[in-house]
Amino acid sequence: LINSLSRLPGLSVKSRGVVFHYKNKDLEPRKLAADLSVQAILSGRFVQRGDQVTLYVSFVDGKTGNQIWGKQYDRKLDQLAELERETSGDIAEQLNSKLKPSDRTELSHGSTENSEAYRIYLKGRYYWNKPRLGYHKSRDYFQQAIDLDPTYALGYAGLSHYYGFAAANGMAPPDENWQRAESAVTKSLE
Repeated sequence: LINSLSRLPGLSVKSRGVVFHYKNKDLEPRKLAADLSVQAILSGRFVQRGDQVTLYVSFVDGKTGNQIWGKQYDRKLDQLAELERETSGDIAEQLNSKLKPSDRTELSHGSTENSEAYRIYLKGRYYWNKPRLGYHKSRDYFQQAIDLDPTYALGYAGLSHYYGFAAANGMAPPDENWQRAESAVTKSLE
C-alpha cells in the first residue's frame, strides 16, 4: 500500500522504514501523528486462516484520534493481487483524491495479475525485513515471483534491493552483485 499510495500526486506517504519503527507498538494515534508530522494514520491488520485472508484497514484523524474510515476485506488467498488494488483504490477515495483515470492506472503500476507471484513477493519482503530469519531467502522469493510473472516490476525491484544491499555491505562480491542490482532495477523500470 505504501508503494501504491506514494505514487499519487499531492500525497505525502511515510516510507516503510519510518513506519516499521512503530510496528507492534501500542501508541496513541495523536502522539504517533505528531511524531510523524502527519494528518492521518492508516493502520491495518492482516489475518490468514487456511486459504482465507481478512484485511482490516482504518484511518484515524491525527488531531482528534477519531476513526475517519474503516473497512474489512475478506478474500481467498489467490486473490491477494486484486485485494491490494482494491484496498489502494478505496483508501485513495477516502483521501478525497479526485482520482483521474491516469491516477487509477498509477495505483496498479508494479502490480501483477498473478496472485501467486504477489504472495511470493510478499514472502520476499517478509524475509527482507527479518534478516535474522534468513535475509538471503528474500532473494529466492523475489526470483520465484519473477519466474511466475516475468513482467513483475516489484519482483525486480526486490531483487535489486537485495543485490545492492548485499554488495554494499560486503555480504556478496560487489563486482558481480552491483551489475545484478543494476540489471534488476532496469528491468523493474521497463
